[in-house]
Amino acid sequence: MKVFLQIHRFHRNYMARLTTMLVPHKLTPGNWSLLQFLHAHEIATSSQLAAHWDVEKPTVSSNVKQMLALELIAVVPGEDKREKNLVLTAKGMALYESLSEEVLTMQESILRDIPPVVRTQMEQVLTVMEDSLKEARS
Repeated sequence: MKVFLQIHRFHRNYMARLTTMLVPHKLTPGNWSLLQFLHAHEIATSSQLAAHWDVEKPTVSSNVKQMLALELIAVVPGEDKREKNLVLTAKGMALYESLSEEVLTMQESILRDIPPVVRTQMEQVLTVMEDSLKEARS
């Protein structure tokens, strides 16, 4: 079906553009997703990130290690001593704020010719497709 080819091609091209923006900052798209999530939620565990991204915990762990090495996130203890919470550092917050404008501008340029009602429909269709995939996995 042509729709899956179009989704694949769009995703590949979008990720290439995003990667080009992130490479000068030594970031990957996964790192960027982590920055976005922590900016929006302020604090999270690796388990929460894995559930949000629908990935296995080791995928999150490697991303977290990279971000810790770059000093963009920090680990803070939770109520339970075994729980490790992740937060943005001041350096991570500053980088997020500077990059988010550039990323948002790129995203807006991609969507500029698509009316808001169509954007909403696209989101709904993609959600239904994602739910169908999850049901097939169960």
